[in-house]
Amino acid sequence: MTDQAQARVNEPQSSEKRGKAAVIHAAPDRWTLEGIVISAFFAFVVIGMVWLTAAPFVYPALPRLAATKYGPSGFPVTVEIRQDRLRVTNGSTESWTCRTELGFGRPYVFEHSMLMLTDA
Repeated sequence: MTDQAQARVNEPQSSEKRGKAAVIHAAPDRWTLEGIVISAFFAFVVIGMVWLTAAPFVYPALPRLAATKYGPSGFPVTVEIRQDRLRVTNGSTESWTCRTELGFGRPYVFEHSMLMLTDA
């Protein structure tokens, strides 16, 4: 394709040339990498702002949403934060020890052992 033919393809088309109302049709712009990155950044900021605005209303309605934390797959511990206690569970059938730290700076530390009882 020659340069002149390429220029005609990219040139905005006017309906006036065909005797219709003046409506300009332009080829859609292509996305650049910078445009994608900037759009993703702004989408992330907007979603974060919506979540920060909605979270104070979501957590009281669904308190268990943020109250359950899961450990890594190598040690499948689950901690549920309840109104009056913590519930620590482990999918293991072996005895294990748990050290729980709560707070910042000088945290409250609680260490306990879980012994598995089996039927003999």
